This record gives sequence, structure tokens and C-alpha cells, in this order.
Amino acid sequence: MTAQKKILIITGDAGESFEILFATHRLKEAGYIPVIAASSVRKLNLVIHDFEPGWDTYIERKGYLVESEISFANVHTQDYEAVLIPGGLII
Repeated sequence: MTAQKKILIITGDAGESFEILFATHRLKEAGYIPVIAASSVRKLNLVIHDFEPGWDTYIERKGYLVESEISFANVHTQDYEAVLIPGGLII
């Protein structure tokens, strides 16, 4: 039996809810173990980007809570196949 491969997801407070949650679910569907990393292990307050009538840009509303599983200080890069930086790209 081969070990499942882990993908590190970097986020923090005000990370976009759908970017974090969608990536987490899709990675699980693909057979990976998503691991959410933040500055410390705790519940993170995510946001939802929404549009307000008459505004030219989006506003942020309170989104979902998600638990980080590892702090940046405890990440060992050799344990992960890739890093996902939401709003950015997969490295």
C-alpha cells in the first residue's frame, strides 16, 4: 500500500472561503491529503468576496471557519508533493 501524498495549503485569517474549501475537497477527491498551514494552529476566519450594488469592486464578508493543522514553523517541505497558495498558483 502506498502512502497518500500530501499537499500543503497556505492561508490565514481573511483567506477566501471558496478557494480554501474547494481546493481542500478537490484534492481529497484526487486522493491527496490537503494540509492547511498558517502562522499558528488555530481556527481561521475565512471571508467571502461579494458584490455590493453600485460598487466597482467586491467587499469581504465573514465566511467559514477552518482549522489550520500545522504552523509554518513546523512545516518540513520534504513531506509535501506541492504547495497551494490560494489566489496564486501551484508550485
